[in-house]
Amino acid sequence: MGGNEALEGLIPIHLHLRKLADRANLRITTLSDTHPIYSLLSADYIKRAEVHHCSVSNMAPALQDKVHGTIMEIENHHHELTEIFEPCTLENCLGFRLMDRFVAQVSFNNFKIIMENKALSVSNRKIELDALIDELKEEEYTAYYGTDASLPANVQHQAASAYLIY
Repeated sequence: MGGNEALEGLIPIHLHLRKLADRANLRITTLSDTHPIYSLLSADYIKRAEVHHCSVSNMAPALQDKVHGTIMEIENHHHELTEIFEPCTLENCLGFRLMDRFVAQVSFNNFKIIMENKALSVSNRKIELDALIDELKEEEYTAYYGTDASLPANVQHQAASAYLIY
């Protein structure tokens, strides 16, 4: 199994699960300061939540060593996060978002293949996109992104997503 994972470019499943668990443990910092999970943590991490009677801060140190689970994982790994997250920051409010401030500079170019003339529409689309990219390359301070999230009609194939940033 390990050889197949290496050939396919996949990380081993135990490492992937560890990565997902670590991300879940650190995701608590994106919650509001009064979220109920904070009430179960120790006094160092409780923020503005009210202390729950079963919280880590009310446990004896000997009991903390015996208890395992998500709350204890969060407690043990919370100090590793050095970034500050503010879920209700001013930049997250209406009027400060990218599309609120630069709506004239952002454009979306959607495309759906017409099944009757699939080959013709795809080749026309390629010509159209190449012309658009050539036009954008001429502008000095322009960033342009392209993404495709295709979902095949055939159930034997898997969905794929790709993007380019210039």
